[in-house]
Amino acid sequence: MSACSVPDKPLQELSESAFDPVRNGAGMLKDLLGSTTTVLITLDPDCPFCQMYLPLLDSLAAVHAQEAVHFVGVFASPYISRDSAAKFMRGSPAGFDGLMDPEFVLCKALGARVTPEVFVLDAHGTLVYHGAIDDRAVRAGQKRSKLRSTISRMRSMPCCAANDRWRMK
Repeated sequence: MSACSVPDKPLQELSESAFDPVRNGAGMLKDLLGSTTTVLITLDPDCPFCQMYLPLLDSLAAVHAQEAVHFVGVFASPYISRDSAAKFMRGSPAGFDGLMDPEFVLCKALGARVTPEVFVLDAHGTLVYHGAIDDRAVRAGQKRSKLRSTISRMRSMPCCAANDRWRMK
């Protein structure tokens, strides 16, 4: 992901951009986003941390699906095949979406640097959290779910709890 350094386009300009979906379905970025909250996660099928976190991400996606929180995996590398990404995503029973970003367009706009890395956007496309899923990689035996607490905080905010369609300004 070292190619994800300087954005070619800001995130707001990418809503109409098409990306190759990992599974059949929408390829337009705007169609993959949730109506209240969107969680974008950089993933790599060969990354041990991505493999370790997939069950947690899957459970979070399932728990928050009724709240219109949409999870989207972003596979950013010209070396990750769609078949490899699809096989990895089959390990996700909740079936959250994934998209291919072989030219790092979305990752550059987000400022992504590693896998897995999380980006939480509110209903208006504002980045409200960027970072780790939790601190498991830093503190063995002591983990705090940063992603879970961010989603919970957003659910209690009136602007994010409204069921407005996600839009970029």
